[in-house]
Amino acid sequence: MLESSTPLSDCISRYSEQGTRENYEQFLRVFLGSQLGVIVEGIPQGTSGQYVAGKNELTVAMSIAPDGKKTVLACADRAIFVQRFAQQFNAEVGAAALLKIAWSNPDCEGIMVNSAASEHRIVIPRKHIAELIATRT
Repeated sequence: MLESSTPLSDCISRYSEQGTRENYEQFLRVFLGSQLGVIVEGIPQGTSGQYVAGKNELTVAMSIAPDGKKTVLACADRAIFVQRFAQQFNAEVGAAALLKIAWSNPDCEGIMVNSAASEHRIVIPRKHIAELIATRT
């Protein structure tokens, strides 16, 4: 049965349609309480379930945003996303950890969060990542 709850994706859709500051701030509030899908590289073949990695053993996939900036690639509402789209997001990570992953890579210019409900996305720019990390500590 196809699960249908997509709270973060719904925020992305509202922002894509209306583009208001309030919509973006609502997206960020929901984002901060979310698990995000990511594409993790370096997981040993055949591993399933929870996997605890050693230092620098794993990396997350990067992508180029529509504006040409290098971003961490993520998806909202992963369970729904992987049912609807072909791209394989093979792991989940909490928003706080994802912010730290993006911030720790000096080449990363943001986090691109793809919607599970539509073909929309929001890019959280690097300057907002630092602010969001500061509010979480």
